[in-house]
Amino acid sequence: MPQMTTVHATTEFRQAAWGGIASALELMVAAAGRARHRTLVLAVGPRDEVRPILPDVRVCTVGMPELMGRSLYRSARRVALGRLAARRMAAVLPRLIGDGGADLLVHSEELGTLLTAPVPVRRRIFVSHGLAVQEHPHRPDLLDQERRTLALADTVVVLSAAQADVLRRGYPGLSRVRVLPLPLALLAQQLSPVAAGGAADGCVVAAGRAVRQKGFDILLRAVCEARVSGRTADGHRFPPVVVYAGHGDDDYLEECRRIAARCGSAAILRPWLPREQLIEVLRRARLVCVPSRFEPVGLIAAEALALGVPVVASRVGGLPDVLGRPAAAGWTVPVTGDDGPAPADLAACLTTATRSATGPTRGPEQLRPWSVDRHLAALIRILDR
Repeated sequence: MPQMTTVHATTEFRQAAWGGIASALELMVAAAGRARHRTLVLAVGPRDEVRPILPDVRVCTVGMPELMGRSLYRSARRVALGRLAARRMAAVLPRLIGDGGADLLVHSEELGTLLTAPVPVRRRIFVSHGLAVQEHPHRPDLLDQERRTLALADTVVVLSAAQADVLRRGYPGLSRVRVLPLPLALLAQQLSPVAAGGAADGCVVAAGRAVRQKGFDILLRAVCEARVSGRTADGHRFPPVVVYAGHGDDDYLEECRRIAARCGSAAILRPWLPREQLIEVLRRARLVCVPSRFEPVGLIAAEALALGVPVVASRVGGLPDVLGRPAAAGWTVPVTGDDGPAPADLAACLTTATRSATGPTRGPEQLRPWSVDRHLAALIRILDR
């Protein structure tokens, strides 16, 4: 019998991408390649193209000249152009999957109409990487599209039990929510850990999209309020804090700039970096801080763990599960409702961590439970294969 294809549809897919859907999907594709699972990634690109990236994995980009070389994710017409992309994906999908049949996993709410398109697929699944109501509350078009997409899917998949709880609370009538743990253990195989003593004088680094969910304003307020540019209780100078903020909410980014300006040299706000450069920044960091108000998983924390760099993270969402035993890899800070950690609590934890972080952690060991086998077993159960 011909082998079934697992189809992943996303707004964009770039190998070695940093953050969000792209990084999570890259891990899923790497796991599928190891297991020789026939996999197709449907993405949006500047032109129509099909290319193999592994023996059993192909990437098909559907040309979107309407984007004029820009990202669909960042477009003001994101929802309307997503529907157009979904129609074009539906048109090419039958010839790409052949006679073996396929299961369809849609990773971007903009492509939600693909879940009802007349294409020969068995399962129609929406993979929620994070709720629009948390990341983009100022975008009613995205909120409406998220509701529609969740209603269209046969099954909704999330990346952690914490994310499943949040989703069920936000959409009480939603049924068939399943958890697909990411194969984060692959990061420990892909990234070489830091050498002992290499980051003793490094910075505290935070990185991610410029959205309120990431809590960069909390970290910057912690720097200002606690005056962490001074000296800690035992006389050691607190390292500078550097935040690498990507795309997102311009108003929120401006708010963070204003707070950073009040911190003087104690805090620096820098623009987005390619993943290769970000990994080198993390490698040189003394601490990686994840001050989020919510994180389904927390990929930046997982990358820091893989490198053996200590992590200070909010005790929220999937972050406690990823960190495992904090004493082995870092520290967690309690949160207050949906407001994230209090700046004073975060500052106190950073002060403790700065005194205690003396070398590489046992972070790579913390990622072992997030194995390729665990991920593939969960995926097979979800697809009922």
